[in-house]
Amino acid sequence: MTNIKKSNFFYIDESGGILNDSPFFILGCIRTDTPQLISDSIVNLLNSFEDEIYFDSMINNIKEQGFHAVDNHPDVRARFFALLPILNFRSFFSIINKDKPPFKELVENREETKVYLLALEKLLKGRFNNSTDKNIFIFEELQFKEKSQQKILDDFFSPYVKSGNIEYKIVGKEVINLSITDYMNYIFHSLLSGKDLKKIQRMVDNFELVKPKIAFINILDSDTFFSRRKPYNLEKIIHTFNGLPFG
Repeated sequence: MTNIKKSNFFYIDESGGILNDSPFFILGCIRTDTPQLISDSIVNLLNSFEDEIYFDSMINNIKEQGFHAVDNHPDVRARFFALLPILNFRSFFSIINKDKPPFKELVENREETKVYLLALEKLLKGRFNNSTDKNIFIFEELQFKEKSQQKILDDFFSPYVKSGNIEYKIVGKEVINLSITDYMNYIFHSLLSGKDLKKIQRMVDNFELVKPKIAFINILDSDTFFSRRKPYNLEKIIHTFNGLPFG
């Protein structure tokens, strides 16, 4: 029997949505082998707000919301983004432009399960290669019209669980490490929304801040990968997402 060297934890969350009016669907994932250290860092950040008079008026909202980028006050977001570069994780992203084929047709036909599975396959491809590690996949709960998320994941993981060392589960936002994925997704949510980048310069700066943490970004319609192995920049990602020539 193979001895397990370590446990890798994967936290998967989405942004945008499949059957709504959002122009994109983003499936993000972070991987870490030190989940408790990340949790402790986030809890310490949360506790730090209680020690500062500046946050007295919003501390109840902070505790109620947790760290959820779209809801958090900009001052809270700034603190969280400042924390990301010092944490031990790598991130991966599948990004779909819902206005481009074949996803435009899939969305119009309301085939959300198929869209989700295509993104999931790209996101987790290669994450099962190390059979000596235990791989634990943690998904934030989602609602699908066609079938349950549990059934979707059972079907997806069935070829892999036979090899052992793989677990997966669905959880709520109470799992604090999911906030890392949420915040990383929020960067791309902001940058791909069609806004003038000059008006969201802080988010452009945040992208550059966390870029060393990004293992790869996949734009699904063109099956284009951006990774640390090959130099890329934000402009190239946005042009590729929009189907525009670059360089």
